[in-house]
Amino acid sequence: MYFPKLKAAAQQRAGVEQFGGLDRRPGSGAGSLEQMENLWSSGYPALETRPLRRTVTQLTKPNGMTEKDGLFWVDGTALYVNGAKTGLVLTDSRKQLVSMGAYLLIFPDKKYINTQDLTDFGSMENVRTTTGEVTFTLCDGTGESLGSYAAGTEAPQEPRTGDLWLDTERSESVMRRYDGSTWTALTEVYTKIAAVGVGLGFRAGDGVTVAGCGAAELNGLHVLQAAEDDWVLVPALCRTLDSQTAAVTVMRLMPEMDFVVEQGNRLWGCKYGIVDGQAVNEIYACALGDFRNWNSFAGLSTDSYAAARGSDGPFTGAAACMGGVVFFKENCMERIYPAAGGGHQIVTVPCSGVRKGAERTVAVADGVVYYLGNDGVYAFDGSMPVCVSRALGDKRYTGGVAGGDITQGLPRVEELFEARKPKKMATIAEIGGKVRFEEATKGSLLNIIITADDGDTRTYAVPHTGLLVQDGEVIEKGRQLQDGALNPHDVLRIRGASAVHNYLIQEVLKVYRQQGVDINDKHIEVIVRQMMRKVRVEDANDAEGLLSGAMADVMEVEDANAAVRARIAAGEKREDGEELQEATYTQLLMGITKASLATDSFLSAASFQETTKVLTEAAIKGKVDHLVGLKENVIIGKIIPAGAGLTAYRQLAEEMVPETEAEKKDEAEAMHTEVPAPVEAPADMDEAELPESDGPETDTGDAL
Repeated sequence: MYFPKLKAAAQQRAGVEQFGGLDRRPGSGAGSLEQMENLWSSGYPALETRPLRRTVTQLTKPNGMTEKDGLFWVDGTALYVNGAKTGLVLTDSRKQLVSMGAYLLIFPDKKYINTQDLTDFGSMENVRTTTGEVTFTLCDGTGESLGSYAAGTEAPQEPRTGDLWLDTERSESVMRRYDGSTWTALTEVYTKIAAVGVGLGFRAGDGVTVAGCGAAELNGLHVLQAAEDDWVLVPALCRTLDSQTAAVTVMRLMPEMDFVVEQGNRLWGCKYGIVDGQAVNEIYACALGDFRNWNSFAGLSTDSYAAARGSDGPFTGAAACMGGVVFFKENCMERIYPAAGGGHQIVTVPCSGVRKGAERTVAVADGVVYYLGNDGVYAFDGSMPVCVSRALGDKRYTGGVAGGDITQGLPRVEELFEARKPKKMATIAEIGGKVRFEEATKGSLLNIIITADDGDTRTYAVPHTGLLVQDGEVIEKGRQLQDGALNPHDVLRIRGASAVHNYLIQEVLKVYRQQGVDINDKHIEVIVRQMMRKVRVEDANDAEGLLSGAMADVMEVEDANAAVRARIAAGEKREDGEELQEATYTQLLMGITKASLATDSFLSAASFQETTKVLTEAAIKGKVDHLVGLKENVIIGKIIPAGAGLTAYRQLAEEMVPETEAEKKDEAEAMHTEVPAPVEAPADMDEAELPESDGPETDTGDAL
């Protein structure tokens, strides 16, 4: 018998002219990859291995991040650029970071910073209030005083050429100049408001609000004609006021906005809700090229813009795309077509908009706006939004937390509360020092070698992917070396009790918050505290009531050590003259199951798990339950040791307010108990035979 002779398979080569990217759908076309990991397309048309990730910095409270001539991020109340802290101080809240020209604009704080000059930063708003005398002068457009003038309802008699007359015949006064034959009305008459510092930070063209002037015509919204440090020029004619000492306020303000984007050298914003007691549903734009100016309405093409909308419901997202701006609501979008001449057009388009709370899903890629709607992921390319997620079908994906079912994260919660070793465990550096990479004997692993200053070294074999340290980097003890979950026991051993306490709380809260469930930290803190209430006594030394090598409650050990310190303070020493020593111990971390069974109350332990085993052990050892906890008192129907049930509180009350005999009698009568009469000694009874009691005895024990 011979094996059949096989023919050589014909070899074929297929060329891919266009890379289709990552396509996880069954039957993906040529040029597409169904699975891809650690690859990127920067070398298009060739695929390259993704470079190693690195940690730029660790943020304590990230509130925003963007790229603008560098990497900017907000950590708490501080703004950083490429790791360097700027002088700008912000509020501790989530930010919208918008770039316009050389400036980075931060909302809702309404602050700016020049990315080319980081010393140039401040508030986009400006408010100045006078503190001294304020003068009011009629001026021309340059700020020069018009000089003296006559005022009245009738023109002056025998005027000379150039004379001025303030005509007050009508409700609105008119300044007129005599040209030799007639009185001609002046079209440009302004009032200069002068006071120390009143014009600081203002410029010509600013839309400002003036308040506090004794003349009503000066108060309200104005567009400044000119401004200097000590005066501003407003387009109003004041006929009744020369000066005042009362404070005058000049304000350049911005509207409160839900979302802000940049388009066409303007900032566009929207607001829905109650502002200053008024319902608002509006869209705004700043003046052309001036992100500070939102109230300049002088009839120019460069003016600010504001428009009320008729569509109902709050705004849920925004995007700048296709030369315009789109503000989304859940059931429609407000599409804006900016015009160079200022005649901006807004069209309300009924459609499936951005889901409420999903504003961070709005993204623009290749001119297409993608966002999460109420029934899927949508794409908007200028026509009508289309749900693109339906093409994925019913195929389910794994590897991440998604969806609205909390049960997806419960195994992780159980893993944390039981203090188990995680499946995909990350490595923690046991020492601090300089990092060095070295290829391991297994090709899939990388050796991370850490060398401390004292020469001590540690070597960790980890995968090449998900690294959080760099070759040559100097790290501290306890640093996480790669992606993954941490072993809480390693965190306790390396970083300490406080670190593992915080780690467990934050990891549990993360699972719930990813599902939109907000839980107060205190509920998790109570559980973690019980997990860490036991310690192992390494050496009891001079602490009374402790046994070396035994497990004890942390409070019991602390009380014993406090007693030792009190003895030391009193001057007590050992028999050999040496100083007394406190007990040393090691903090333990127990899962909730083990922690519940390790309680001092056998009734409480029996109510949790292994009831027969716990009760049998308690009977054999002759254990006594002192009923100091909640569960054991509930089981037998006693008052729980909380609030009014605290024994210490009851004893303290009895000591402060002793119960009188009359009160005892009243209490007995209230409980329908007959109070026995005092015992009288018979005449023939000796004094020594008298009862020891001095009065009636009433049972006032804890009958309840």
